[in-house]
Amino acid sequence: LARLNELRARGRASKTMPRLNAEERAELKALRRLCRYDPSLTIYFEAQILGARRKWREALATLEAIPVSDLIRPGLLVDRAELLGRVHKWNEAATILHDALAIDSTDARIHFSLARLALHNRDFSAAAQHALDGIALLERDPRGHYLLGIALVRLGKYEPAVCTFERALAIHPAFPQAHLWLARVHRALGDRETAAFHARARVQTWQKMHVPSATITRQPAFATPAPRPTAIAGS
Repeated sequence: LARLNELRARGRASKTMPRLNAEERAELKALRRLCRYDPSLTIYFEAQILGARRKWREALATLEAIPVSDLIRPGLLVDRAELLGRVHKWNEAATILHDALAIDSTDARIHFSLARLALHNRDFSAAAQHALDGIALLERDPRGHYLLGIALVRLGKYEPAVCTFERALAIHPAFPQAHLWLARVHRALGDRETAAFHARARVQTWQKMHVPSATITRQPAFATPAPRPTAIAGS
């Protein structure tokens, strides 16, 4: 998007800036064709890539470049709130999430984000309630069960937390953070054998998620490594 804007500016101000050469004109044409379908979607994908690379501030700035008419979509508001949380702007994140909830109270992602925000604020009862509200809307999303499990642990309700984390694993077996919390809970309950099992399962799951491909590919030495996958929810 930044490159598109640069080429557009040079094309409009050809008297004061160097004219576009043939290669740059072809590039401008291709970028215009790419953005013609949905410019906001192009910006959104750019923000997602920056977020995957853990460039939170750049991702937030990119997302805020989306026109206001598109930015009020609940999904975009949730993404923006999560990025604000990454840069520790919790009050702004809370405001945006409540705005999103007023637009669409049936979006489970909003409730899960509110649960995560409540966990940060150490309001564990509210976190559990927000997670339950989201689960009621989207039961087969492991994030809701995971967040509810953390809230239950913080409330000292270990046995219900175990059931909740196990449900998250049943939905999404490749979930090392759930194994991490199950190991902690079983250790707190005095069940060292089960705690050790989940500690091993966490490591094994993490290793399987990061097994290099057996396919041989030619890659230049200066190529940027692929970003590591992020957790489903913060632990």
